[in-house]
Amino acid sequence: MDIGGCLSHAWEIFKSNAGTIIGASVLVYLCIFASNMILSIIPYLSIVVASLITGPLMGGLWAFYIKSVRYDNPGIGDAFSGFGPKFWQLALVQLIPSLLMFAAILVFGLVAALGIPAAVAAEWRSRG
Repeated sequence: MDIGGCLSHAWEIFKSNAGTIIGASVLVYLCIFASNMILSIIPYLSIVVASLITGPLMGGLWAFYIKSVRYDNPGIGDAFSGFGPKFWQLALVQLIPSLLMFAAILVFGLVAALGIPAAVAAEWRSRG
């Protein structure tokens, strides 16, 4: 694979459509940022909503990038195409790893919450 050729091809695509590519990327990331910041007033709601909309937003942005590479003349609306028929598939792509991380953190937290006091108590008993 010619890495230099791929990079020069990517640069040509970017140069020909830089405004739209930058605009779509900034809008999608602003939406993700806003969903995390605005909903942070209600702590657990922000986690759920962010997990549900991040997948479709990123899926739409990647679809926009693919259209750019294929010279399909994408528009800003294509960056939000993840909110169409594939919404639940894209939401699950984000939600399932989030739930797995939450489960791992929960297990680690329970082990730490139960194990550390037990270890400290055992240490105190052995000294006493």
